[in-house]
Amino acid sequence: MIVKPNQTVASNATRPWSADRLHPLDMEDVALSSEALRVLGDAARKLLSRVGVKETSLARMIKVFCAKVYWNESDGGLLLCGELDGKMVCLPVPAGHWEVAVSGPAH
Repeated sequence: MIVKPNQTVASNATRPWSADRLHPLDMEDVALSSEALRVLGDAARKLLSRVGVKETSLARMIKVFCAKVYWNESDGGLLLCGELDGKMVCLPVPAGHWEVAVSGPAH
């Protein structure tokens, strides 16, 4: 964030991606909608092509971009993050396009 001399930094309440509003999740506990998977695949292909990776499977792309997963308390969205070319890259998934995965009987 760049702050000009006459500006002040907004409070965390108006900064939806501030660290205190992000909560880590395990990717194994998350289910993405088919639309989110498609968009994730498209974005991942574009980002990977910038660093010279020509073709890869959706499974590999998901593994790269889901090394760290965060739930955003402010808007219910999800951030899928991974390291690419030495930099952390995060792809947002809006609320409604992901849910907590349910498998097996509840105890």
